[in-house]
Amino acid sequence: MKWIGAIIVGCGYLLLMAVSAAAQTTARAGDVKAQQAAAAFRQGQMEEALRLYDAALTDRSLGNERRASVLTDRGVVRERVGRIADAVADFNQAIKLFPEFPVVYNNRGSLLVRIGAYDEALKDLNRALRLAPGYAAAYSNRAGALVKLNQFDDAIDSYTSAIRLTPAIVEPLAGRAGAYIALQRPRAALRDLTRAIATDARFSLGYRQRAGAYLALNEFSAAAADLSRAIAFDPVNSEYYLVRGKAYLHSKNPAAALRDFSKAIELAPDLAEAFLERGHAAILLEQFDQAELDLAKAIELQPSAALGYAYRALMYKKLGQPELGAQEVSKAMVLD
Repeated sequence: MKWIGAIIVGCGYLLLMAVSAAAQTTARAGDVKAQQAAAAFRQGQMEEALRLYDAALTDRSLGNERRASVLTDRGVVRERVGRIADAVADFNQAIKLFPEFPVVYNNRGSLLVRIGAYDEALKDLNRALRLAPGYAAAYSNRAGALVKLNQFDDAIDSYTSAIRLTPAIVEPLAGRAGAYIALQRPRAALRDLTRAIATDARFSLGYRQRAGAYLALNEFSAAAADLSRAIAFDPVNSEYYLVRGKAYLHSKNPAAALRDFSKAIELAPDLAEAFLERGHAAILLEQFDQAELDLAKAIELQPSAALGYAYRALMYKKLGQPELGAQEVSKAMVLD
C-alpha cells in the first residue's frame, strides 16, 4: 500500500511527510498533479495546493487506494485553511475507498481532537494504531486526546510510545511534560523539556513550558531566564511577556514586571490579565494613579475576575483608606 502524505501532529503541532507513490513507467496525470500539490503545500501555497488536488482527483485512472491518499492530503489542506466540514468529508470518503489506510484515521482523529470530539477521536486513533502499531504520530495524537479527557497517566503512556519510536522529535516530549505538570510532577516535566531543548535549541514553546515547571518549583529566576530565551525566538508572543512579568513579581522585581506587562498590553490590547498584573506591579511601586487606571480596565474587560477587586483593596490599604478597601474585599468575596 502506497500513499503520498501523512500528517504528524504532536501536543497540537502539524507536520507533512511526503511519501512517494509507487514508481510507474508512465506517470498518471493525477499522480503528477498530486505531487505538485504536495510541493505547493510544503511551500505554504494552500490555495494552489487545493487547486492541484482538485485537478488530481479528476483523473479517473486513479485506483481506490491512490484516490484515498489524495483525498486524505486534500483534507489536510482543507483543515489547515479552516474548511473543517470539507476536510471531514474528504477523510470520510477516503475511508470508504480504503478502510485499511491508517493515515486517514490519524488525520481525522487529530481533526476531531481539534474540534473537541475527544471520544470519537480516540476511536479513530486506536484504529490507526491497530492498522499500524508503529505509527508514532497516532500515539502522540491519542495522547493529546487523553490529556483533553484528563486521563493523564494513559496520556503519558501514549506519549512514551511516540518518544520511543521518534526520539528526535520534540513535540511528544513537550506533550508528556505537560501531562507531568498536570499531575504536579514538575521535575519529571523538567527532564523531558531539557531533553527537548537539547534536541532543538530554538524550541521556544519548550522554554515556555520549562519556565512553567520552574514556576511550579518556585524557581523564579530560572523561569524568567527561560522565558527570555522563548521571547528571543518569538518576540511578539504576548503570553511570554505576561508569564515572565509574573516571574519577576515573584522575584520581588516589580519594575521589570511592569515593563513586561506593558509589552504584553502593547501586543494584546484586550488582555485583561496583563492590565490586572500591571496594576498589581504599579501598587507595589506605589504608582497608584497607574494602578487605578489598570485595575479599572481589567475589571471592564473581565468583570467576573475577583482578583481585580482584591488588588484594588490592597491599593486602598496602602493609601490608608481601609473602608474603601473593605468594600472591594466584599466584592471579591461575592465573585469568589
